[in-house]
Amino acid sequence: MPYIAGDTLIRHAWQQGYAIGAFSAHNAETVLAILEAAEAEQSPVMIQIGQKVINTLGMRPMKALVDAWLDRVTVPVCVHLDHSRSFEQTMEAVRCGFQSVMFDGSHLPFDENVRITHAVADVAHALHIGCEGEIGKIGGVEDEIDVAEEDALITGCDEALAFVQATGVDYLAVSIGTAHGLYKKTPRLAFDRLAGDPRSRAAAGGAARRLRRAGRSGAPRHPPRGRQGQCGYRVAPGVYRRHGGGAGR
Repeated sequence: MPYIAGDTLIRHAWQQGYAIGAFSAHNAETVLAILEAAEAEQSPVMIQIGQKVINTLGMRPMKALVDAWLDRVTVPVCVHLDHSRSFEQTMEAVRCGFQSVMFDGSHLPFDENVRITHAVADVAHALHIGCEGEIGKIGGVEDEIDVAEEDALITGCDEALAFVQATGVDYLAVSIGTAHGLYKKTPRLAFDRLAGDPRSRAAAGGAARRLRRAGRSGAPRHPPRGRQGQCGYRVAPGVYRRHGGGAGR
């Protein structure tokens, strides 16, 4: 099946009330495992190419691995650039044929984050691919991006709505108490921010945008629902752990 744009994938999940699994690929084995699992479950999937694997194997070789095995599956597949902190890198991903790109400006002042994310969104929309932004600080370590626990912030509803309206992103990564990496203790997640606060729903639905939750590996089981505004969830450390454990055997 041909690739599908990230905004199309997430929009369908939003409309039908389900969530897309976004799994980080780190090598040939994990790319193949993600595709085979998606095909076995007959589930659409987003394959994330993150900073760590870009720094080791490279962006183009990783995209080429997915290209090589795409004909093995019949389900919709989207290749997503994850947690880029560089406008230039997002443009490289666009040229490589990614169907979704993320600029993570959560470390920047709000106005600077808006400015760069808006520029990325303009390019993505011109090419009919998906664009993601991030606000709030999600604790932990992912792809060599480290945020101390004490610096992690719950995303505010007003801030989320303002960011979406100012940038035009198709989906937004928010912090509700989740963390990158493996949890040291059971997290307390602010699901009320997704389901209970009408401003949160406005940020996701009223502004025609959807939420993606990071830090899914090891989080309490709570079925992701598109009707909460949460239409995607990321899994990275869980893939590391499964793959590492299998290699150890």
